[in-house]
Amino acid sequence: MASLIRIDLHCHSSFSDGTLAPEGVAHAMQAAGVRFAALTDHDTIDGLARFKSALAERGIGFISGMEWTASHPWGEVHLLAYGLPFGDLPRADRKDGGDGVSGPRPGEDLLQSWPGRLRSGLHTAIRGAVGEPKLDSPARVIARIHEAGALAFLAHPLAPCEDLDRVGRLLAELRRAGLDGVEALYKPYTPDVRSSLVHLASRHGLLIAGGSDFHGNGVHGAGEPGCEISLVDWERLILALG
Repeated sequence: MASLIRIDLHCHSSFSDGTLAPEGVAHAMQAAGVRFAALTDHDTIDGLARFKSALAERGIGFISGMEWTASHPWGEVHLLAYGLPFGDLPRADRKDGGDGVSGPRPGEDLLQSWPGRLRSGLHTAIRGAVGEPKLDSPARVIARIHEAGALAFLAHPLAPCEDLDRVGRLLAELRRAGLDGVEALYKPYTPDVRSSLVHLASRHGLLIAGGSDFHGNGVHGAGEPGCEISLVDWERLILALG
């Protein structure tokens, strides 16, 4: 049996549609025995600094992340960006995050600490995803994620698809657009579905990630964080992240 490691690279805080502050999400990760985690709030990086700090206090590894929404003829496609660069703000530049815990100012302030080209690209991506009535195509979102120096993964791949055959067709399309990986180990799926998705990822030469889609409310995603990934697949992902 392959060696496994418990991770969670898909969860949400109160900075998007989750119910817990980043510190609360980190606490849930610790309780679930997660060893590495990524906060992937929708179209915002505002909770990353707090999440990183809270994970460090608990001895849990951190990967920066965000979830982008794109438009596809089959419906909405969600893409997870891993390895986004971001700056920790000095204490003087922080303000109350709305839940009684000191936190980062809005993402606009985080962007100011980044190099000009990167700041411009991420500003366009984040504000475009949130503010424009028409969502970008998956290919454009993947390009923007790459422009930011991050990896692009297809989240919960069955969401825009009716069956695994259509997932395979979508993966082939997005692979041509530069997709790096797929959330094959999406915790709410059955073991058989996860196994099939792992095989599809391998067939298309894609990296594998896993997550719970934990929102802290027991309604969206899994009720608790954490999923197992083989050490082989995990090491491949870490190498790709650099």
